[in-house]
Amino acid sequence: DHQVPFLIFVTDMTTSFLRSWVHPEADMMIAMLPETKQQLVAYGMPEERIRVLDGLPVNPGFIKPPIPKTDARRELGMALDRFTVLVTMGGVANKNTVRFTKELAQSGLPLQVIVVCGRNASLKRKMDRIATHSRVPIKVLGFTDKMPLLMDASDLAISKPGPGTIAELIHKEIPMLIDDIFDPMPQERGNLDFVIAKGIGLAITRDDSVSDMVRDLMTDPLRYEQFRKAARAIKNDRAVFDLVDLIMSHVPKAKLTPPSGTPLSR
Repeated sequence: DHQVPFLIFVTDMTTSFLRSWVHPEADMMIAMLPETKQQLVAYGMPEERIRVLDGLPVNPGFIKPPIPKTDARRELGMALDRFTVLVTMGGVANKNTVRFTKELAQSGLPLQVIVVCGRNASLKRKMDRIATHSRVPIKVLGFTDKMPLLMDASDLAISKPGPGTIAELIHKEIPMLIDDIFDPMPQERGNLDFVIAKGIGLAITRDDSVSDMVRDLMTDPLRYEQFRKAARAIKNDRAVFDLVDLIMSHVPKAKLTPPSGTPLSR
C-alpha cells in the first residue's frame, strides 16, 4: 500500500534515446510520440505500460499567445523593425555560440541578434566584448527566465538539438537552425532528425554558411512560412497537461489517518 509509483518520462523525441533509460519494471513509461513507443517496446518495455502524449510538453508560459514582436523587442530595448535571430545553445551554451554570432555580426545582413549564454560566465564575457565592437546589434544575456519573451521577439533561432528548446520553438512557431557541426550527444541525434523530417528547421553542417542560411530565410517569405506552418501542425498545447494527468493517475490516494485524538470533523 505504501509503494512509491515508478514512472519514467522519455524527454527525447524519437528513437535515439539510450537503452538504459528503459526499465521494464517501471509502472509506466511516457513517450512523447508514437515512434518513441515503438523503440520502448523494442528495448523491452511491456506495451500495456506505455502511454503516448502525441505532443511535446512545455512550460505553460510557452503556450500563451505571443505578444507582438514589436512589443517584445521594445521591452528588450531592441530595434522594432529588424529581423531578429535568437542564438541559444543550452544551459551552459558552447563554443559554437561564438562561431555563429561572429559570422552573423560580419555578414552585413540587416538583422539583430539575441545571444543567451546560460550559466557560462566566461562565454558571456567573451560575447559582451564581441557585442561592443559589432556593427550588428547584439543583445547578450546570461541565465534568464525570459525565454518566452525572447522567442516572441525573434524571427529565427539557432540552437543545439536539445528537446526542451526544440519543443518551445515549435510552440512559438519559430523556424530553427540546429547545430550539426559536431556530432550531437547520442540521445539527441533523433531530435535533429525529427526537426528535419517534420520540416520545422534545418541542420547546420561544417559545409554550411550560417549567414547564407539566415539570408535565404530572410529573403524567401514563402519558405519561411512553410517552416512556421509545419510547426503549427505538430504542436499540442494539451501535452503538458496530459503529462500531469498521467502522473497524477498513479499517485496513491491519501488515506484519512488523523493523529490520535484529532476529531474527523468539527
